Amino acid sequence: MLDVGCGAGRHARALAAAGARPVGLDLSGALLRRARAAGVPLVRADMRQLPIRPRSMDLVVNLFTSFGYFESDEDHARVLRGIADTLAGGGWFALDFLNADTVRDGLVPEEVQELGVGQVRITRALDDGGRRVVKTIQVPDGRRFVERVRLF
Repeated sequence: MLDVGCGAGRHARALAAAGARPVGLDLSGALLRRARAAGVPLVRADMRQLPIRPRSMDLVVNLFTSFGYFESDEDHARVLRGIADTLAGGGWFALDFLNADTVRDGLVPEEVQELGVGQVRITRALDDGGRRVVKTIQVPDGRRFVERVRLF
């Protein structure tokens, strides 16, 4: 099975413990270094160009909203086509993704959370006519992180 966007390997580790034979794939070298502890094969690659043999996977998972970050819908479609190409006949694809209506209806525009680095300010807004949610995280040392996720 293939864990696309495996990050630090949390899901790959759990899947291996359940008896699966996962391969983790992520673009982030830093996250893949953390994923080594999962004890599964790892591949560093962009999910838009999966270096996986066609029809070689019985299951592909994309979990914890690791999809929807590309600017163009063509890139999102390229990911889905690539995943479909890796699936063996009768294979399954599981996508864990945001429910767009729930996100739009329940959007929390601003909050403060106490994290390991202190109080973190998080703001959220809809953009692109409600097609994207933009989340900005401001940490006490002045760093600012922005993520934009496409709502489908």
